[in-house]
Amino acid sequence: MPEADREKLARDMWENFDRIVAETFQLGRLHAQRYRYTFDVENARQDVAKNGGGNVVASLHTGNWEIIA
Repeated sequence: MPEADREKLARDMWENFDRIVAETFQLGRLHAQRYRYTFDVENARQDVAKNGGGNVVASLHTGNWEIIA
């Protein structure tokens, strides 16, 4: 990979990391605003067991760490 492309990739990576850090600092405020989200794991488990399918999980944007959801 040419050096200019490596530099751009590194800058893009740090920009993404900065966004994740900034979002993380907002979690406490967002968590306190219960009207902004729903969290019902047990209902999702029951749906999967009953229907034999899957569910979609939406979470905050965490870049490469989104697998946590």
